[in-house]
Amino acid sequence: MERFFTVHNVIEDLDPDQIHQTSESDFEDSVQSTGAIDQEIKVRSVHDPAGPWNQAEIADSNTWGQPGKKFYQEFQSGNTGPKGVLRDHKLHRQNQQVERELKGKERKMILLRIAKGCVEPHNVEKSLSSDEEFDPFLPQVLSSYNEKRLSQLRQRARCRQFGTLRYISPTEFVDSINVAKEGEMTIVHLYHPDNYACKLINNHLEIIANLHPRIQMLATLALKADKTFSISDLPVFLVYHSSELLETHVNISEKLDGEFTQQKLERFIVNQTQV
Repeated sequence: MERFFTVHNVIEDLDPDQIHQTSESDFEDSVQSTGAIDQEIKVRSVHDPAGPWNQAEIADSNTWGQPGKKFYQEFQSGNTGPKGVLRDHKLHRQNQQVERELKGKERKMILLRIAKGCVEPHNVEKSLSSDEEFDPFLPQVLSSYNEKRLSQLRQRARCRQFGTLRYISPTEFVDSINVAKEGEMTIVHLYHPDNYACKLINNHLEIIANLHPRIQMLATLALKADKTFSISDLPVFLVYHSSELLETHVNISEKLDGEFTQQKLERFIVNQTQV
């Protein structure tokens, strides 16, 4: 029945006398007798242009044939096949990871601002002027800071320039410490020639001494300076400010976490010589 209404040919359904417009059939009289009743009862095909089916007018011809709901896809891909699907899934996961990291950093910054009590200033100039108005000691603090900074710069200018690692005897070691000027920093490395860490540190000190010429760097044999030193305690660092001993670091490898790199050793020396 469905095929009749969709694919049925009207011409094939007509009688021969209806096609040639002749009245040779006996059945024609009976058809004419029924008249309009047969016209109303007879089922017409959808392909019949004279049928009761009329095409409704299209409201918007621009959207005709297009889906009513649009689907937007943020992640577009040109890959096809199973490998392409796996590659797309991998890229999608990477994009999600990047988004999570960005959101995590933003959340961390917000929490950090909250923890420090940071609020967004409404007027920066007004806040600065109010600080100056209610802080009468601010000019004095700035003046004392400037004087202290200038004295440090003058003291540094008076310091001698070294720039090399000196290998000295115990006698020269004592003389070098005694004649040190005020404000001079001295690093003394007690080493043993058979200790691999000591030899590596001496190589680094030769480079670091050139980078920090205002720090006097000395190296002397530990057994000649003090026979009670054990080779397992080496390397040993002595830190002097002027002629005063500030720190004694035994087995410096623990301070460097076992990593005898130039960067770590330089950072350690700079931290020790900041007074």
